[in-house]
Amino acid sequence: MFERYRTNRPSISQISVLISITEAKAVRAFPDSRASGGPVMKFHVRTMTADDVAAGMHLKTTAGWNQTEADWHRFLASHPTGSFVAEFAGEVVGTVTTIAYGTRLAWIGMMLVDPAHRRQGIGESLMKAALEDLEKRDIRAIGLDATPMGRPLYERLGFRARSELNRWAWNRQASAIAPEPPSRTPGAIDLKSLLDQDSEVFGADRSALIRSFVETRPERFVVSSLGASRPDYGLTRPGTVADHIGAWVADEPTGAAAVLEALVGRSSAPRMIADVPSDHPFAGRLLHASGFRIARDLTRMYRGPWETPPLAGDVCAILGPEFG
Repeated sequence: MFERYRTNRPSISQISVLISITEAKAVRAFPDSRASGGPVMKFHVRTMTADDVAAGMHLKTTAGWNQTEADWHRFLASHPTGSFVAEFAGEVVGTVTTIAYGTRLAWIGMMLVDPAHRRQGIGESLMKAALEDLEKRDIRAIGLDATPMGRPLYERLGFRARSELNRWAWNRQASAIAPEPPSRTPGAIDLKSLLDQDSEVFGADRSALIRSFVETRPERFVVSSLGASRPDYGLTRPGTVADHIGAWVADEPTGAAAVLEALVGRSSAPRMIADVPSDHPFAGRLLHASGFRIARDLTRMYRGPWETPPLAGDVCAILGPEFG
């Protein structure tokens, strides 16, 4: 899907690895320091395939994350050789995914390591494999959303914090189903216009990804023109734990509230979550008034040159930590 380019930047692959080629896949072998007083064991980093989705789902369930099988397949469809797994004794013990939005920006997500295999260098090896692949594609900037546990690793690899996110969560009460405010589902012309607008909000073209969500579940996509100088919009994505609100985009509170109420009203999930810039002037206030409460914090980090998009202030909630 994407061309590979040579790059003059230093390669991330300057680590001690054993490389072999098996079925056209690069396999990297690393020592596992858990073995003490015995033979040195090795884990292998290789390209993720569709056969690894079940293992990825197991790891994300162990971590309490919200992604679905369809999310994993979206990563693989975007670039079949851009995501990686770590294997130990034939078992997948770690994952990392990437998704590129042209060459302007790529996003790293699903950085998971089995709790029994942590602190063995698996996470760092997976990250280096992902960064090496993105460098070959000449991606200018790379972003991720870091948990407090992962942030020190990402800082060592050259990522720098740019902003903070709050994860807001809401548990549905049977008597608190919100009514839907005036809204409309966009037609083809509206959607194209909104996707052009979204590129200025996000800073890169993610139209293919947004379109895939809208076309799969059009009833989960909301557009409102209430009090806005430009259309406000939002979508919810089904997850295994909760419905995820995001992207949620609005330039003023009236339209933002209309979109939020419609998204909540159209969901029947017992739990909803949204990841919101901590310094947003009104998104947190609207969520709090609707019964949401802060559940955890994330740090948005970038590696490489990145300028704040012109409409970044319209982001009430991001699409998701795995997508950017």
